[in-house]
Amino acid sequence: MAPLSPNGLWYPRSRSNSPTKPSSPHTKNYPTPPSSGSFETFAIRQIIALTALTALTSPSLHHKLGTHHVLLSASAWAGTIVQTVVGWFGLADRSDEMRAHSSVALWLTLTLGVSGLILTRVPSYGKLSDGGSWDIGWLYGPGIPTKMAWVIQETPAFAICGILFLEAIDELGLAQRVVCLMFLLHYFHRSFVYPLQIRGGKPIPILLCICAIAFCSANGYIQGRAITQFTPHLQSASWAFDPRFILGSFVFLLGRNVNLHSDDVLRNLRSSSDSKEYKIPYGGAFKYLSAANMCGEILEWIGFGIACWNSAGLAFVLATVANLGPRAVATDRWYRRKFDEYAGLNRRALIPFVY
Repeated sequence: MAPLSPNGLWYPRSRSNSPTKPSSPHTKNYPTPPSSGSFETFAIRQIIALTALTALTSPSLHHKLGTHHVLLSASAWAGTIVQTVVGWFGLADRSDEMRAHSSVALWLTLTLGVSGLILTRVPSYGKLSDGGSWDIGWLYGPGIPTKMAWVIQETPAFAICGILFLEAIDELGLAQRVVCLMFLLHYFHRSFVYPLQIRGGKPIPILLCICAIAFCSANGYIQGRAITQFTPHLQSASWAFDPRFILGSFVFLLGRNVNLHSDDVLRNLRSSSDSKEYKIPYGGAFKYLSAANMCGEILEWIGFGIACWNSAGLAFVLATVANLGPRAVATDRWYRRKFDEYAGLNRRALIPFVY
């Protein structure tokens, strides 16, 4: 039987390694809390960031500061790009673009649902690619370094939605700015912050990276256009005080906090960037869940969808659940196979105490 830690938790013991009792609670085998701050600290940071960005993008503030011309110049530049690209696709007519927008949203939901089911049954990347019978290189192509892949595949969502946001910024209401900034805040972090924080990590196959680029590009357009142009109630000043918007904003921030905190816990399990050792994560939502980071991201987009209350947001929620849900279940299964003591932790895959 594996030894107990001072707080009553089992020390992780991989089935592939013989168990050794750590000489003290401070050795590398003992789970330590994340170094970047407590759960509450992460929450405060996110609230401050979203509030500050909402204020800084307010046209009334720029009027007072005398910088409104800068905002208008950025909007005109973005508008030129948008009209040029829309023209390329023959969607200059608004009704044509709305129909195309709906079609892309439907495609997004269906393809992510199918890919989510496939990727949990065929080894793809990360720890789930360990021990598979498939030749990953042959199936998905050569790998791209992890940090580079994350920047390449996530940036389109931030860039496309950001341009659409800038194009309409002078006409956006409070609710529109908030939900658009929710999206941009997430993808700025995923594109430019998260990759720099990665320690180690296996290369991401080029085919998966290309699929991610396609998804992020389509989703950046779908959400950006839906928020700034195609959702009338978001344009109303009263929507910022609607219970659905308030609830959605709260759920988004809760999910974002869980996601960032869980990512930090996972990141700090690695003693160095070249560490190949897997460990059991502890702390925060990992007390209840095997895939706390994925649960947090799903919560983020559920909150986003509630706050938007439109078909584009719903499509994103469905696509996210279809993609991350099966992967969370596969992650839970992986931990149970890898560590003898894991079943004794009584964690669920995705929903505390339920599933």
